[in-house]
Amino acid sequence: MSGIEDLQEQIWELQAQVRDLEAKLDRITYVPPVVPMTPLKSNSTTCTRCGIRWEGVMSYYCSNLDCPIQMQVTSQI
Repeated sequence: MSGIEDLQEQIWELQAQVRDLEAKLDRITYVPPVVPMTPLKSNSTTCTRCGIRWEGVMSYYCSNLDCPIQMQVTSQI
């Protein structure tokens, strides 16, 4: 291969790497919308998705990544 063909091949490879990095960045920076909830007067809240009644201290956790009640800590790297 000539020098120009080698450079063109490297440019294509770099462009592919940039596309991959942009896709990863999009996944990292995407934050799904969360509908704010207002607590009920009895200090309990009912989830709008699953219907569970949240009150006091519970050992339950929601495995739904879009849960409107619980905070999520996720990593998508």
